[in-house]
Amino acid sequence: MGALSLFCLCAFLPLSAAGYFVLSRFRPLWARIFLGLCGAVFFVLSGWQFALAALLLLLLVRLCGQRKTSAVILSLLCAFYMLFARIFAWPYPEGMSFLLLGCVCLLRSPLSLPETLEYGFFFPKAAAGPVTRTEEFRPGVPSEDDLFEGLHRLILGLSQKLLLADSLRRLAACAFQSAFPWPLRLLGAVACPLMVYFDFAGYTDMALGMARLFGVRLPENFDRPFSAVSMRDFWRRWHMSLSRFLRDFMYIPLGGSRKGNARTALNLALVFLLMGLWHGPNLPYLLFGVWNALFVILEHLKILRPDRWSLPARRLYTLTVVCAGFVCFCVPTLNTTLLPPDLPALSALIAGLVVLIVPEKSSDKIPKKIPAGLRAALLLVLLVVCLARLAGNGFSPFLYAGF
Repeated sequence: MGALSLFCLCAFLPLSAAGYFVLSRFRPLWARIFLGLCGAVFFVLSGWQFALAALLLLLLVRLCGQRKTSAVILSLLCAFYMLFARIFAWPYPEGMSFLLLGCVCLLRSPLSLPETLEYGFFFPKAAAGPVTRTEEFRPGVPSEDDLFEGLHRLILGLSQKLLLADSLRRLAACAFQSAFPWPLRLLGAVACPLMVYFDFAGYTDMALGMARLFGVRLPENFDRPFSAVSMRDFWRRWHMSLSRFLRDFMYIPLGGSRKGNARTALNLALVFLLMGLWHGPNLPYLLFGVWNALFVILEHLKILRPDRWSLPARRLYTLTVVCAGFVCFCVPTLNTTLLPPDLPALSALIAGLVVLIVPEKSSDKIPKKIPAGLRAALLLVLLVVCLARLAGNGFSPFLYAGF
């Protein structure tokens, strides 16, 4: 069972949120225990291997405590297992990568055993993050605003996944089909980053929305990345929790930008190579890391100077590099069956392109101008459409849940 299923959305999540909402007002300790049990049930329903691996790993992390040598050894063992499990097809439950990143956060800022289990088994962030530091995880008493904003974010995320990402999947696959004319293949290349964005941003919005139902505010993961004006700017806006994790746990310990341009370039290259391999030990993911490292390093060394270009040129440069990189990224994940794009795919592409074109400030103002009653009605319609699509056609798995 995943976060996106009729059982989860229509039964498990409402019952869990309602139980926690009531208990948090009268029995806070019971509420925390209830939340942990809900997470454990979710993990078991997702697969007993995942649940068992998560429990053993969290207990090991707790035993390490603040012993730095043990923590470092455990982190390395986890990282090597994650890498070799993918190379040699060892048992490797989906979503384990994000659990491992959370465990590294636990090693830096240890919690008590109950808090460790509560943090590790918090199911909204289980499969695909965002990567949450222990100090950012603070379950509280959800307010009525938390419930409304949580449902709002959850429905928007669900809509991004089912109505946009899954529709764009068919068009994105055209990029790899030589039988199609080049204009269609070019549209497929443009659809690749949009598909990944709406898939992953959709999951993130669902995770943040579900977390708000329990009074938890998880960190944001995206900040309008397609408004970026350089590749360095793009990686400040895309998958921000992973970028921050790699910065704090790898880039800065390696010396960051404090030891000259050559060392900085090497550190950036290592970080992006690791980021590529984290997605999987495949050549396309490795090329994805190398491609992004190349342009970030060229910008850092001021060989490329987007800051001196006009705004349209900066955005066109960034979007071109991003599209080319995500074509590599999508190679292992897309089914390349020869199917022509349909009307939903083209409609989703138009909606995605609107995201690219609408200015950043304008996009923030548009939702605020919609009356609350109309907004609630629109969200209800979106929810009904999504549930009908989920019941009728199912859905493709979340891309990042497989990492």
